Order: sequence, then structure tokens, then C-alpha cells
Amino acid sequence: MKKTIQLKVLAIFIAMFVVIVSQAQIREVVILTNADVTMAKDKPDINAGYDPNNQLCNYDDNADFMTPFESWMRWDLSGIKDSLGEGEDILHVEVVMRVTWNSTDPDLAQGFRALHLDDIFDFWTEGNGKLGGPGDNLNGITWNTAKTIGDFEDPANFDTIMARVSTVALGVNDGEIIDVTDAVNKELSEGNDILTLRMLPYHNNPDLVKKWIGYVTRQSAKEGWPNLTEVGGVTQEAPRLKFYIGTPRDVFSEYGTMGNITNYNVNPTDFGYWMVTDDDDDARLQIMQKTVVDTNNWKPGAVAVFEGDELQDLELSLKAKLIPTNNADFIAIFGYVDEDNFSYYAFYAGNTESGAFKVTDGVRARVGDEAGEIAIKDISYHDYKIVRSGTTVTAYIDDVEFQSITDDALNAKGKIGVGSHNDVVFFDDIIEKNFGVGVSETVMSNITLFPNPTKDIVNVNSDSKINGYTLYNIIGKTVVSVNNIEELSVTVNLEALPMGVYMLVVNTQNGFNTSKIVKK
Repeated sequence: MKKTIQLKVLAIFIAMFVVIVSQAQIREVVILTNADVTMAKDKPDINAGYDPNNQLCNYDDNADFMTPFESWMRWDLSGIKDSLGEGEDILHVEVVMRVTWNSTDPDLAQGFRALHLDDIFDFWTEGNGKLGGPGDNLNGITWNTAKTIGDFEDPANFDTIMARVSTVALGVNDGEIIDVTDAVNKELSEGNDILTLRMLPYHNNPDLVKKWIGYVTRQSAKEGWPNLTEVGGVTQEAPRLKFYIGTPRDVFSEYGTMGNITNYNVNPTDFGYWMVTDDDDDARLQIMQKTVVDTNNWKPGAVAVFEGDELQDLELSLKAKLIPTNNADFIAIFGYVDEDNFSYYAFYAGNTESGAFKVTDGVRARVGDEAGEIAIKDISYHDYKIVRSGTTVTAYIDDVEFQSITDDALNAKGKIGVGSHNDVVFFDDIIEKNFGVGVSETVMSNITLFPNPTKDIVNVNSDSKINGYTLYNIIGKTVVSVNNIEELSVTVNLEALPMGVYMLVVNTQNGFNTSKIVKK
């Protein structure tokens, strides 16, 4: 039996670290489109700029639209860097827009491709390309005028961002989110201030007629869409860039690998759902916003699965907090095979429906009885634990048994994780004993560092092989990360870094060790 030793972080450093990072916030900045246009290769002089029914991309059986329409959208990035505070970065950028389909036939209505056009295509503005009518502006482009700018059909002049394929036709109020983080970073790194996206029809079978349309105009929304908050007189249904700005951090607890968000497979993958934020003077893993739930089966909408081994018997512990409204919940996941097949225990607030559930082929079913009492009664952090032994799953709250269920359906082997149906939740100190992370079956390596304080380098020695290390600055940002070392000693170079306090996390064959380094 291996000796029980818990992974520890120096208390003085953590206290300093927490006080400083607790001031950091992740915030959103929205930029609306400053130009959009619909045009067609087969109708090279058509420009539908400023048209309330602007077509994102479309094939239609209407005589006027028997041609593949596509849309260009343009954003001005010139002011975004001015919105960054000291130590802040752009963490993520996405396009958010509302769309609708004009066909209920999934063989026809499949979707679109989103392309990032490089900077040679940025010299165009809003307008209809002709005199007369709304949006009178000769600077609006058509297919013919776009071709004079450059060859936008040449793959060398664009990056494919996504191909949206749907097997179910969307409704009029559905939204679309496109990750454009790499595209924005590419433009800004090259000194460009404009982002241009091209949307064109997409289908797996090019011989089929595509019947898809999206209304993306910045001037007005399609009739029937709800009016949301206006920005500069333009409704938020208009395509917009949503920037997440803040201090980049991954580590949310002291428990090594299990306290690092990069070691979780997060679903949904949209950045805004999961972030490392601050609450009660500590870094936490947070579900940031409510997620869409299919109420036909009530499968959880937000799931973060730890990328560790598949387990049979397990003991999963964590801290959690949420606002205890009726039906609010968080879940502890086990037996995870894929997003349509896993088990979980749901802790509910406001009702007595806590209990075990199994998702099979995307459909949820309760296993066993309801708990019969309310699990979450206040807005404080509590300790929660799920223990599975054979076919029995037992839930604990603050080390007191809450419910025990025995059923063969609960014995599936798989991964573990956390999540919620559609609630904002804070998590911390997630531990599973079988992974040996800060728990009973781990023998920690002995680590020595010298000199410390230092002016330039720190020598690190270990009695077990060092797999790698990560150095964090005082605000929790990774400044150095090295892997694949496989040696008993390593030299960490701080020569290029400013004076201050740093946290060094060393990954050895026996687990993770965290130490404070002072550069003077």
C-alpha cells in the first residue's frame, strides 16, 4: 500500500496569488458588423446590401434566386486593442448571429461554409453598389467589383473556418456561433484592422440543390424575430463579434492535473460556457451561462469530462456552489463513453428530485428513486462526493450520506466529469482517488530548488523523473511550459522575465509538486 500524501501548495504563495487574481474578471466586448452584402456569381451585378431580407447564402426554386447566393460580412477591429487592460488578452472571439432555413428537407437544407478572406479583400464598405434606394452607396461591392480586388475563390487567399451541416432544419429564432479566434488573431498580428468573412452554401452532395437562407442584415431583423438590446441603434440580431477579454488562466485548484481546465474535454466547446473565474477569493471552474437543453429527453446541456482513464469503481469528490432556485442543479458524471451514453448523479435545489440517471443513445432515464429531500439549500460551497462500488452508487454531502442506489444500470465503465442541465455553477477541488492526484494512493516526489530567490535560473532536482513543468506569473498566466523532459533534474530559466513572484508546477512520475519562486 502506498503512503497517503496530499499534494500541497505553499500557503503564503497561494494567499498572495488568490488576492491578486481575484481582482481579474473575464468580460465581453461586442462589435457589430460595419458592412454586409449578398451577391451571386451568376448574377454578378446584384448587390443586396441594406436589404432587410439579406440572404446569407441560398439556392431557391424562385425564378429570381436560381443561383447560389453568398454573403460577405465585415468588422472593424481597430478599437479592440484599446479595450485591453494591463495584463489582459483576447481569450476568445466568436461570431454570433440569428439564422433561419427556407426548407424543412434535410437533404436540401444542410448549411454553409464560413471562410476568412485575407486582408486584400478588406477594402470595401456598406452599400448597394448603385445610385438610388436605401443604402445609396456606390462603394458597395458586387461579384464583378469583388473580382477586381483579388481572387477570392483561390484557396491561397482564404482560411476555412467551418462547414455547418445540419440534419434538422432550424427554426426562425435559432442562432449560430462561429469561432473566429484564430482569424482575428491572424489579422491583428499582421497589423490589419479589418475582418472579412465569406459565407457560401454547403452540401455534402454537390449535385443536390441547396435550399438554405440566413437573414443577417445589420439594418433590420426579419419579421418575427424578437427585438433584443440595441447597440448604436442596431438590434442584436445583427451579426456581431463577441470578444472574451481577461487574464488567461487554466488552473482552478491545487490538485494538479485535475485542477487544470486543459485536461478536460468540455462539451459544449463554446468558450463562453466554461471559464476559470474567481469566487470567494479563489479560482474556480465555472459554467458561465445557461445552456440549451433538449426538453424532450433532458440530457445535461453542459458537460466537462476529465481526460483520464476509464473507471469501474470510483470515488469522485468536489466542491460546488450555485444559486438555489427551483430545479437548479449540478451533476457528477461517471461511466462516460460519449455525449449520448453516460451516467450521472444530479444534486437539485428547490425540490426533492435528486438522484441517479443514465443517458442511453441520447435519452435520459432515472435509475432508482428520488432522494426525497432537497440537496442544495443555500448559496454556499459544500463538499459533494459520489462513490460507486459495483452496482451501488452513494451520494454524500459534507461527508454525510445523502442517498444510496443499487442498480445494474449504474455499473458501466467510463470517464468522470461535472456539469449541469442549464445552470450557472462554480466547481473546485475535483478529485478522483484512482487517478492518484493529491489523494491516498500517491507517493509524492521530493523536489529541491536552488537558488531561490534567484536572478536568472533555478535548478530543480527530483527523486523521480520529471516529465515537464509549467511556470505561472503572479496573475496566473503561463509564462513557460516545457514537456517531455524525462530527467531527474532540469534548469528553469527566468532571465527574460521581470522581477516578481512565480509559481512552478513540476509534473513528475509520482504526481505534481507546486513551489514558489522569487526572482529578484
